Amino acid sequence: MQKILSIFCVFALFLPHAFAADSSSVLTVQIQSGAGGGSIPPGAQRVAMLTLSLSASCNEDVHVNGLTLTHEGMGALTDLTGVYAESGGRRVSRVRSFSSRDSTLRLEFRSLNVPACKRVELVVRANFSTDAAAAGEHVLAVLSSRDIDASAPVIVQTSSSGVYRTVGPTRGTVTVTVLPPLNRVSYGDHRMIGRLRVSVDGVADQELLGIVLTNQGSASDTNLQQIAASLRGAPVTRVLSSMDGDRIPLVFDPPLVLTRGGTWLLDLRANVRSGIRKTLSLIVEEGSDVTAQPITGRR
Repeated sequence: MQKILSIFCVFALFLPHAFAADSSSVLTVQIQSGAGGGSIPPGAQRVAMLTLSLSASCNEDVHVNGLTLTHEGMGALTDLTGVYAESGGRRVSRVRSFSSRDSTLRLEFRSLNVPACKRVELVVRANFSTDAAAAGEHVLAVLSSRDIDASAPVIVQTSSSGVYRTVGPTRGTVTVTVLPPLNRVSYGDHRMIGRLRVSVDGVADQELLGIVLTNQGSASDTNLQQIAASLRGAPVTRVLSSMDGDRIPLVFDPPLVLTRGGTWLLDLRANVRSGIRKTLSLIVEEGSDVTAQPITGRR
């Protein structure tokens, strides 16, 4: 009888630890290079360098706090003017740049959660300087599981991006400045909520594809509805049914053709469905929030 009791006590000691081990969460990360590398022109924006597939085990959600990236290759660190992460089409980190002396860079995530038993895709993008040296080679790498800061242990298949080489002439630059509306914004339909001054340098004609505006004020979601930009009274963007959180992603359909060296002033209008307690302070948060491409074959 004494022998049987001793065996039971040993089993009881180990049983809670077995359950504790089974209840811990794990984050599995599969990393793929973005477009596999290749040639890009100086000034290229939003280049997808890495894609991370984050999968949480079924125990509980996993919060991802940050990601450390290492730059490899013979290109100058200053050729990359900004590196950031997106998930679900939204930027989830601030844009960071490498210092000239440090080949590592940490992205801090604002609120990146991977639900239990679910998968979240994270894309690391880079913006290249218009002065990037010709033939510069750039690679971004995640060297180990320690480079991913999460609330659970991480299992990662380490990988790096393909080799990206800067070649050819610069793409040119489109600059968007948000100007205040002519009058105070008030409740009602078709109210002017801002103006956009769009300028193109003298390098190349451009097609303007999209602009993402961010509101630093308190208005969000359905506070603004039926949002669109117009040029000389004619709509040039799709009508956006409402804000997306604090963002206004404008899509130009068809793309707006901009000739080199020119400046345009667009009116931004919306149905305002909020009172004076909701505020508007629209900005273009990052240069890569303006999406444009040079028009080739034109003189």
